[in-house]
Amino acid sequence: LGKKNNTASSSNGNNNNDISSHINAVLQSDLSPIYPSLPKNATQKYYCKNVYDGDTLTLEDGTRVRLLGIDTPELREKQPFALEAKEYTKK
Repeated sequence: LGKKNNTASSSNGNNNNDISSHINAVLQSDLSPIYPSLPKNATQKYYCKNVYDGDTLTLEDGTRVRLLGIDTPELREKQPFALEAKEYTKK
């Protein structure tokens, strides 16, 4: 039993390194982790006018954008760390 647990934990450690390495590569590539490349018509830039909270922002043209796959604390519900999430999104 002890041997199996040791083997499992060492293989999980390698798996975590592989995942971490992959995440770092994606983050440094300026590409989306979902899309292997940007769409051909993705040449237009958009500028943010306002960050409402950690996962919602407004563009200069008034379009409201919600970030998919991101779930941050809500400001209106006064959830913990909501202000920190908003400030992080502003970066």
